Amino acid sequence: MASRSLRVIQIVPSYFPATYWGGPIFSTKMICDEVSKRPGFSVSVLTTDAAGPAVSQRVDSRGICFAYPVLFCRRIAGDSISLGLFSKLYRGISAADVVHITATFSFPTLPALLMARLLRKPVVWSPRGAVQATDGWQSSPRQFPKQLFLKVARKIATSQLTIHVTSECERAATQRYFPGVDFAIIPNGVKLPNLVRETRRGDVSLNLMFLGRVHPQKGVERLLEAMNNLPTGVSLDIYGTGDPAYLEHIRRISVVFSGRVRLHGEIHEAEKCEAFRKADLFVLPSFSENFGIVIAESLAHGVPVVTTTATPWADLGQRGCGLAIDAHSGDLSAAILRLAGQDLARMGAVGRRWIAEEFSPEKVGDAFAKLYRTKVAAFG
Repeated sequence: MASRSLRVIQIVPSYFPATYWGGPIFSTKMICDEVSKRPGFSVSVLTTDAAGPAVSQRVDSRGICFAYPVLFCRRIAGDSISLGLFSKLYRGISAADVVHITATFSFPTLPALLMARLLRKPVVWSPRGAVQATDGWQSSPRQFPKQLFLKVARKIATSQLTIHVTSECERAATQRYFPGVDFAIIPNGVKLPNLVRETRRGDVSLNLMFLGRVHPQKGVERLLEAMNNLPTGVSLDIYGTGDPAYLEHIRRISVVFSGRVRLHGEIHEAEKCEAFRKADLFVLPSFSENFGIVIAESLAHGVPVVTTTATPWADLGQRGCGLAIDAHSGDLSAAILRLAGQDLARMGAVGRRWIAEEFSPEKVGDAFAKLYRTKVAAFG
């Protein structure tokens, strides 16, 4: 391998700028960006042009300069069904030294796993929390086809498979479906933004922030229930999109708060920084998270966090930058009021240092570069 670059192909159902699909879009791009910077590596991406659930929603990558080839194949149905991507799997995987597959219950995953096995290529697979969610959130839809999908994946996957997870809790949940498979725990990376915080106005006013997919799994309704028990000086900004019917349901519930709850829809990176700047506390009462990139982003912006022990951030309290309560029985309003009485600026600074020390993009890039080299060495 000394004579040429180690070639990595990333096969993923959607790619930046398809930000509708949430945090994994950014974290997958960060992996590709960071690995491509390292000497001795060549990265390419094979994906679809899906920008949202409707087939008419297609990415517009004009003006975006990638440092590596990104091939957007036309999506013809579903979230990621693309005959163009399927037709290019053989050539792309044949030319690669390592195949990195991202996502689980999507069109490219099973064909890519099978093709890599037939072509005897080592594979890194990032389920991105989907297996964990299926295991831990039994009310998630389409349980039977998901279970069948995982059984097929286990059958056809190469013996040279490493499953990448972002936390120990994701590893434990995923391993139940894939016993005997190698795992690599590598957290998501987070860039430290320039920090410009608003001066807090005192205990009379408290701005809460939610950012992410507006979905029952994220505990949005639980957060709205907590608002009923909070003083009128507490407001909530909800940023994100989701299923239109569920969004309308949330809007109807929010009407009773007379402007204290504001739904903003999808926001982009520059707007995200402004939203964090105005927030006093970030709240994510999720029932399942493999990592929770928005929690890391909040801490990076110097905003303390209230979340649940169903995320990998259970030690927020011990770290001194937030609280994690039980996902089902914890008192969310009490946790919010408890933090409101503390020095939030100091807590935010503690959280920001934690992110800088342990979740830098450079550290994540180094970990993946090492993983890819290890896979090639073991296979060769």
